[in-house]
This record gives sequence, structure tokens and C-alpha cells, in this order.
Amino acid sequence: GQLSDRQLNQVRLIQKSGQHLLQLINDILDLSKIEAGKTELNLESVNIHELCSDCLKMIQPRADKKRLALSLELDYRLSKVFLDQRRVRQIIINLLSNAIKFTPEGGQVKLSGRLAYGSQIQGDYRPDCSPINSSTPYLCLEVKDSGIGIPEDRWNMLFSPFQQVDSSLSRRHEGTGLGLVLTKKLAELHGGTVSLSSQVSKGSVFRVWLPLTEMRQELIVNFESEESSQVLVENIEEKELESEKLARILIVEDQPYNQLLISEVLELEGYNVELISDGKTMLDTINSSLVTTPNLPDLILMDIQLPEVDGLELIRRIKAHPTWQSVPVVAVTAMAMSGDREICINAGASAYLSKPLNIENMIATVKSLLSRVG
Repeated sequence: GQLSDRQLNQVRLIQKSGQHLLQLINDILDLSKIEAGKTELNLESVNIHELCSDCLKMIQPRADKKRLALSLELDYRLSKVFLDQRRVRQIIINLLSNAIKFTPEGGQVKLSGRLAYGSQIQGDYRPDCSPINSSTPYLCLEVKDSGIGIPEDRWNMLFSPFQQVDSSLSRRHEGTGLGLVLTKKLAELHGGTVSLSSQVSKGSVFRVWLPLTEMRQELIVNFESEESSQVLVENIEEKELESEKLARILIVEDQPYNQLLISEVLELEGYNVELISDGKTMLDTINSSLVTTPNLPDLILMDIQLPEVDGLELIRRIKAHPTWQSVPVVAVTAMAMSGDREICINAGASAYLSKPLNIENMIATVKSLLSRVG
């Protein structure tokens, strides 16, 4: 019989995973070619949100085996980036694979992508001493884990071929020792670099910095002082914005399984999906001077039970903010007692969905609210 949309999506994931496994076989050959100067990048415009989401979905089964919580957080000031999609996919999968490998059962692994500047690399350990222009815009891809951590005196070993940090770890955690070496080389091919910070028994953060030199004319950077943060104004023509994007939906949800379920359903419906995984980050986003009306999401699905800042408070902040107040918010919550719907609506939510989610009802609610916005 005919496959359902969900089955088709799973088949596509299986196909992508299979294709990636074939690509991984070529890691050693790739490294050899890079060392010999025989590797050329296939640069193209890539949807960074789709790329990161695909990588997370491919790695999810491995995380499930260790009961690890996977999460994704993306800077929606960045949509399409000029890079080699296959190579950057290798970078992300390598970093996620390492994080999962060295994180004990029940831990956490988080993939983030954001716009950053060269000055923000300071403070991290870098295995090379290549010069960094502090005003250069970068795509910063970050993988953070709650794993075993790495002693500082062994950081220099991480990016050497066939090296393991500890002989006992090499017995417990299989691997060729090529993943980080290849990651570093692929970043350098893009004109970028890698960095890390780590604490023993607390976890590690690996970052890859890929320069966005093609965005220089689209960015206006205001440096007030060395200590001040950089202020970004995204110079995008409204016509370009409207022609390139579908409806953008921001999901604010801390549970990885809910993130994947909701994003998968909405992507199947043809929407662009972006994720924020905790209340504090969402509050910072609301208050950020970097967010302007053209790059607001079209709709927000807001979980109510969030770490640090709860969803009700975030809805109130959105509706009180002159830039954000026009964005409709759907409260998504396990609060299903009498009066809970009214609490959410009174806070400023445009609609209310209770968990466990009725998928058809969620899709209908999203379409209804977006039709009013449009």
C-alpha cells in the first residue's frame, strides 16, 4: 500500500543516514586528499536550519540507546549560508558522534548554530595560531555535552591523527582518532578554525567557526568598546525575505522528543521550523536589540513548563514588547486542568494545545493562525 507522510519521512531519514554512512567510509581518503592539497570545496547556498535538523535526526537513534537528551538551538538571523554542505555535515556529525560517545547514560548533548564574530573566539583553546579578524562574521557551530570532560594538559592531543586522550578510554570508546583531525581540516578548508573548552567530569564544548565573508555587505557592525557586545543589523530587502521564505515557526520546548515530534510534523506540512530549548534563551532573544520586525517568526509554539523562565512569563513579555507583540503564540502544555486554558489565554496566548498533542488539531490551529497573519 501507499506509505503515509510519516513513513515517507522515516524512509527519507533512513536514506540520508545510509548515504552518510557511505560518506564516512571516505574519511581517511578525505584526510589524505586534504593533506595533499587535492580537495576542492563545492560551495553552495545551504539552509543551515535544515542541515542541523537533519544531522540531529540522523544521530538520534545512537543517543536513544544511551538515553541522552538531544537538543537543538539555532540563531534565526541566519537562514542560508554559503558553504560546502557535505563537508559541514561531516563536521557536525563528527562532533555529535564524539559527544554521544563520551557522555554517560542519561546525559545531555546540545547542538547550536549562531552568528558570531572573530573577537568572540578569544578565551577558547585553539589547536592552531592562525590570525583571526575580530570583525569577521562567522557561523559558529557548537556541540556541548555533559560528558567526562578532558584534562587541559591533553587538549593538544585531540587534533592529532590516531590519538586518544587516554589509553583506557580508547578501550572503552572505540574510534579511529580521525574525527577531530578531519573536523579541523574541513573547517580550515572553509577559511575557518576550531576551538574548545572543557572541564573534567562536567563536559566539553567544541566550536567550529566558518567565516561568512559573503555576508559582510549585509551586516553593519557597531563596536562601542572592546568590552561591549557587537550589535548587528541585518540588511535584508523585504522582497528577498518574502520570496525566499515559507512561514517560519519558532518552537520553544525543552524536551528533545517533543522538539523532534513537533518539528517533524510541521516540516512535513512545509513550514520552516526553528528551535529554542529553554526559557532564559527565549527571554534573551525577546530582549535582544538584534531582532527586528523582518526577522521575527510568523508563529510561536510555546511550552509552558520551561527551565529558568516559564512559558506564561515569556508570553506576557512577548505581548508587552513593541517588536514581538504582533507574533501569535500557541501555548503548548501538559496543564490540562479546568481553568488552565483561561490562564494561558489571559497571559496573551492566541490558542491553547494540551499534551499529549492531537496532531491534526495542532496542524489546524497553526494553519488558522497563520492565515490570519497572512
